[in-house]
Amino acid sequence: MPALVLLAVLVSVALLLSGSPAFLVPARCSRAAAAPTALVARAAEAPAAATATKEKQLALGGARTEAVVTGVSAGVAIFLLCAMSEAFKVVLQAPLYVPPLGAVSLIFASDAVAQARTGKVLSAGQILDKAVKTGTAVAGACIFTVLITQLMGASPLGRALAVAGSSWWMAASPVSGFFPPAGAFCALYVDQAIAGGPVAKLLYRYAISPAFLGTALLLILNRVVVGILARPLRSLAKA
Repeated sequence: MPALVLLAVLVSVALLLSGSPAFLVPARCSRAAAAPTALVARAAEAPAAATATKEKQLALGGARTEAVVTGVSAGVAIFLLCAMSEAFKVVLQAPLYVPPLGAVSLIFASDAVAQARTGKVLSAGQILDKAVKTGTAVAGACIFTVLITQLMGASPLGRALAVAGSSWWMAASPVSGFFPPAGAFCALYVDQAIAGGPVAKLLYRYAISPAFLGTALLLILNRVVVGILARPLRSLAKA
């Protein structure tokens, strides 16, 4: 019996001295497997941390400040668009402003503030891409609405089909994005057709102005307004 105990002790000492005891292998394997996972996690966190730091540096202020900037930008853009509408109404033979553009201006103002945090508020490529996606979305939806109204007449059913059709168009178009205010443009046209309003008399021109041009101009105006306000606001935020 003592011989067996001595043999067991000797074996244990030999395993410890060898540096690779069997009972330690699983733990080492688990640590080796966990190391790459930890490295991947750190690598994934690094860009997010860098982005957050950049956004903090480019922030226009707190949430309330950004809300005020959004409202100011949206209002200024609408004012300028209405002024342009008056100035060019003889040339265009159509208004540049209709009520759905109020919501459009707020959407673009909020987006401009968000882009200001990343330093891309005046990115020409981004503005062009968004102008194409939103402009073609509302223009195509309006063309569909005018066609439906001419075929079926102005009615509540026609209004419903026009709003539904705006979604179908945006989903099917390879160049358009999904832009919900397109549905408001469609509903307005049918309402004007029911009431015999002046907007309905524009027919297919409605898709160009105010729909496409008004949307594109509001995008540009909001980006410019926020871009102008961004620098002094950042200076105040850092002070």
